[in-house]
Amino acid sequence: MLFSRKPALAPQTHPSTLPQMPEQIRLARPARKIDWKRIFFIGLGLVLFITASYILSYSDAVDPKGQTYTLTREGRGALGIFLLAAFWWVFEVVPIGITAVAIGVLQALFLIRSPKAAFTDFMDPSVWSSSARSSSGWLLPAPDSPNEWLTGC
Repeated sequence: MLFSRKPALAPQTHPSTLPQMPEQIRLARPARKIDWKRIFFIGLGLVLFITASYILSYSDAVDPKGQTYTLTREGRGALGIFLLAAFWWVFEVVPIGITAVAIGVLQALFLIRSPKAAFTDFMDPSVWSSSARSSSGWLLPAPDSPNEWLTGC
């Protein structure tokens, strides 16, 4: 014989009386895990934005004719937003749609462009539909029960 069977154990006996059923049964909610890696990369992108926009000093650009051009405050801010968006897109720390909306909001918030111009370009319905599709479940976790769908609790 290739396999040997162990003798079956005798069935365990249960006590004849069971404890009383409690009036209410409450289940503990599952602990939500904090994604520290994602938070770190979001913060690192924001540090890149602040560093490129406000801390670094850039030398003047010189064209072939010898004329110099200084980088304005708006230019430094646009460079910072570019680095932030590229960092978030490459490492996918937030959904692409949310990053696209964040670009428009940051441009208006830091007065890089007028709010009307920034929101006209970045608040297009196509951006909002892509952000809604790509971020479903990112901001709010999916409800566990029908009661959570209805009440949010």
